[in-house]
Amino acid sequence: MKKILLVSYYRFPDGDAGSVRQYALAKMFLKCGYDPLIVSMGAAEQGIKLHKGIPYVSLRNKRNGIIERICNYLFFPFKLEKILKRFPEYHIIMFSDIPNSAIRLLIRKKKTKNYKLIYDCVEWYSKEQFKRGGYDLNYHKKDTLNRKIIRKQVNIIAISEFLEDYFSKKGCKTIRIPVIMEQEMYVEQSKMQHSKLTYIYAGSPGTKDYLRTIIGGFAKLNIEELKQVRFKIIGVDEEKLITLCRVDQDDLARVKGSMEAYGRISRTEVLEEYKVSDFSILLREENLRYAKAGFPTKVVESLFCKTPVICNISSDLAKYLNDGENSMIVETCSSEGLAQVLRKTLHISQSKLKIMSEQAKKTAENNFDYRNYIDEMKCFLENII
Repeated sequence: MKKILLVSYYRFPDGDAGSVRQYALAKMFLKCGYDPLIVSMGAAEQGIKLHKGIPYVSLRNKRNGIIERICNYLFFPFKLEKILKRFPEYHIIMFSDIPNSAIRLLIRKKKTKNYKLIYDCVEWYSKEQFKRGGYDLNYHKKDTLNRKIIRKQVNIIAISEFLEDYFSKKGCKTIRIPVIMEQEMYVEQSKMQHSKLTYIYAGSPGTKDYLRTIIGGFAKLNIEELKQVRFKIIGVDEEKLITLCRVDQDDLARVKGSMEAYGRISRTEVLEEYKVSDFSILLREENLRYAKAGFPTKVVESLFCKTPVICNISSDLAKYLNDGENSMIVETCSSEGLAQVLRKTLHISQSKLKIMSEQAKKTAENNFDYRNYIDEMKCFLENII
């Protein structure tokens, strides 16, 4: 069986969005007839371990102080080189979110080792996401990678049509694979009817997910409307809503009785919260590059949990979401636009809500289970080999 190495800086198998995608891709490669091995920065463990049948190794130091984290990053290329020597039979290497120095190493070695390189590209930041704009180090690294380092000798798995078009124009062999998961991860349960309509946001937003705007939308509801809603925020506490997300304190005070901020919880707990919610909410500035290039994992997780999404259209969401069927579409990324949709949801019947819930799950199964892309991926791999 042909072998493929999946190299990333994710915390596999701990369950962050990147790790979930790595697992789904590994399962897909296995179905395509390729033997996968994941190399990542998960829990520091010796030797090859198994996670649900997928082998993986970690390059992370046992200690987790700031010095160790810096060393992990700086010495990643050297550790990767040792892995390549240890597993010389792996000639197909897929990488995602690793230091640019490690990617340059792979491109250099491609010339002598005849590696087939695949870049799983899932994002491209915008300057507007960062306080220092284009001078931010994370922005600069990703921009340099996508613009200058990746050339046509690297094959591309693109998460969005925006990235697919960009790399295809550079001459790279490209396939578009959106957010993918394994549907068995989502144990189905019946939706409970609540005294209040329950909404959820879950993520690590910074300013990209416009929590300030979302809370502003709830603040525009009148007192009687606020009594009918419960909004759960997972990923940030109330203090960070002000300091990190720049939420208006007057808006916070107005919605206080209808909102709860939980801070960080495990991914398993997040999924349980999705399952008992009526709607999830996400707003992004659709004209900024990060929103065009990325694909929100939280939308897909919500759909798998039978929870319709309230959102504006960014990335490729228009391909999958239909207003009033599996989602409620916000026309503008604004508090006013969200408030209009929130008021509409207050008048949705329980029978209609149940139908939307079933449609959400069906959308996820038909579009975001990894098995939907096995044939396309098989052709892609055969083409690059």
